[in-house]
Amino acid sequence: MRYWATILVAVAVSGCSLLSGAPPQTVYRLPAATMAAYPGSRISTSLCVTTPKASGALGRSRILVAPDEQQISAYPDVRWNTFAPVLVRDYLLEAFINDGRISQLSSEEDLLRPDVLLGGALRAFQVEYHASMPPQATVCFDARLVDPVTRKIIASRRFMARDTVRGETMDEIVASFGRAANTVAQELVNWTAVNMPSPK
Repeated sequence: MRYWATILVAVAVSGCSLLSGAPPQTVYRLPAATMAAYPGSRISTSLCVTTPKASGALGRSRILVAPDEQQISAYPDVRWNTFAPVLVRDYLLEAFINDGRISQLSSEEDLLRPDVLLGGALRAFQVEYHASMPPQATVCFDARLVDPVTRKIIASRRFMARDTVRGETMDEIVASFGRAANTVAQELVNWTAVNMPSPK
């Protein structure tokens, strides 16, 4: 626990600022999704994975830490390789591609006309501390499947996963984010496949 106390002190000393003038020195990517290829039949309905909404610090590229329920800050001198909502979108798209059930996939950047939109809100993407427990990487995504023509919600659900950080380095923190994101992705891909409507 001494290491984690040191990390929190470092965050505090850095001013707990997400707007520091000094640029982060180390850039991290989220570990690749590990979805296995689905052995069953394919779904021909097309799906567009859109960038989830995120407010405040969650919409930025800093790697966040919540030392308690009232505070949220960032680890000093590190960041993700892109904004967290884009990171999550690309991660989920990769998971769908690896799964293979839905053969027609895109993101909003492709400017296509899909049958279904997958969007939602990123509610948590940070390391959290809870009383007498090791720190945990937490990912929470409120997902919605939407008909792009009628704008009606086809299905909605909250996906949340926590993974205990297993070491004392930034690499282990990022690995924990990867495991939590992978859990969310596996559940979300299966849920999406079940709720996809028939092709129009």
